[in-house]
Amino acid sequence: MMGMILRIFKSPWLSIAGRLVLGATFIWSSIHKIKDPVAFALLVYDYEILPGQLVNPFAYSLPWVELGSGVLILLGLFTRVAAGAQFLMLSSFVIAIAVNLFRSKVLGCGCFSEEGGSTIGWDLVGRDLGMMLWAAQIFLYSRRRLALGPWLWGKIRKQEKI
Repeated sequence: MMGMILRIFKSPWLSIAGRLVLGATFIWSSIHKIKDPVAFALLVYDYEILPGQLVNPFAYSLPWVELGSGVLILLGLFTRVAAGAQFLMLSSFVIAIAVNLFRSKVLGCGCFSEEGGSTIGWDLVGRDLGMMLWAAQIFLYSRRRLALGPWLWGKIRKQEKI
């Protein structure tokens, strides 16, 4: 049983599906934050996790990191870097949400809309943990299938040999 689970976890097709889901999710989630950074900064402030002086730098930079990692993982460029960045972002989201759930605060998640999106809950923590697992799978086992990176690096290496 464990061998079958490990074989599935190592599947290149699981990596491809994960790259598509995580890439689209992070790109989509970055768009409203880029369009309205002030609203996102206010939401970050409401979470009361970061010191006040770090809220704006975090709120203004996070959407661009989300967008960049989403595009890279979708294209299969620097896939491990993108998956690692997404794993770390998801980790911070899980911690921020869990802390505020323990505080009994009612907040929007800030995921996909200017209004804050859905209200935080343990289901959101579970979703993010699932995406963390997918990011870890991509980091550990994603290789060459349907990825632009290996193809591009192969072209560059051929040019160097000429």
